[in-house]
Amino acid sequence: MNALAVGLGGAIGALLRYAVSLWMVQRDPERWPWATLLVNVIGSGLLGGIVFHSIEQGALSQPMRLFLAVGLCGGFTTMSTFAFETLEYARMGLTGRAAAYALVSVTLSVAAVFVGGAAAQWVAGR
Repeated sequence: MNALAVGLGGAIGALLRYAVSLWMVQRDPERWPWATLLVNVIGSGLLGGIVFHSIEQGALSQPMRLFLAVGLCGGFTTMSTFAFETLEYARMGLTGRAAAYALVSVTLSVAAVFVGGAAAQWVAGR
């Protein structure tokens, strides 16, 4: 049951990530990779909320927690694309852009986990 929950969540997350990429249509490799940044920050925020809600509040069953946190958020976010895009910037000689993208991506994603957790805590306290 747990493996099925992870697999189903991962498939849905990957499809959502693909939809965001199509929606943002990035054809120029020198442009800022907004789609990847967006899915990673949103996914990190969701993960923070899910983890707080499931661990602190005990509100989710293990299959549901796995579906949402490991499957959906894991399939939606993309470390590999982020790493590839950063390396591509460096390869093109855009080292400043590579460093800025890495710094912005990591900082916003970590902050989003915190904000997502804080938002879940605020909602739970209401």
